Amino acid sequence: MRQFKRITLRQLLAWEPCGPWSEESILRVTNGRRQLTPLEIVDLPGVSAGDKLWVLLREEVLPENELRLFACWCAERVLRAEAKAGRPPDKRSRTAVRVARAFARGEATAEELSSAWSAAWSATSAESAAWSAAESAAAAAAWSASAAAWSSAYSASVASAAAELSSTELSAAAAASAVQLRYLERVLRRRARTAA
Repeated sequence: MRQFKRITLRQLLAWEPCGPWSEESILRVTNGRRQLTPLEIVDLPGVSAGDKLWVLLREEVLPENELRLFACWCAERVLRAEAKAGRPPDKRSRTAVRVARAFARGEATAEELSSAWSAAWSATSAESAAWSAAESAAAAAAWSASAAAWSSAYSASVASAAAELSSTELSAAAAASAVQLRYLERVLRRRARTAA
C-alpha cells in the first residue's frame, strides 16, 4: 500500500516559512503534532489556502508528474479566463500546456518540453512589457514541476479568482488559492483511495 509522505515540523521550518509561522505557531495549529500527512495539512483550520499550497506544492510532498499536472490545470484556467476576457492567448502558450501535460504522463520527451517552454516564453516576450498572466502560467507549466506548480498557481490566483468564488470577504488571490486547494484536495483524496 502506497502511503503519503509525512511532513515534519523540522521540514516545515527548514523550508523557511514567512510571516507568523514559527515553531510555536505551527505546533498551535497542529495541536502539538510534529508530523502531518498532506491531507491533514489540507484539513488544518486557521491556515490560509495559500499557506497550505505553499506546503503542498513541493516535490518532497507530491510526485513531479502530479505537480506538473496541477500546474497545467492552473495554466489552462488562466488561458480560458484570458480568452473569455477577449485576450486570446498565443497558441504557443496552449501548446506548452499540452506538451507539459503529455510530459507528465510520459507521452512527451524532455526535448519537446524544453522546446514548448522556450516557445511559450517567446510568446510572453512578444507581449512586451505587458506580461500576460496566461502566457506566464503556460510557460511555467512547462518548467520544473514544483516551481511550475507554484508559479502557475500564483499566476492563476491573480488572473482568475473571482470567477470561482464571489465572497466579498476574500481577495481575488485568496479565492483562487481556495479553488486551487480544493482541486489539490481532490487529487490527494484520489491518491489516498488508490493507495488503500
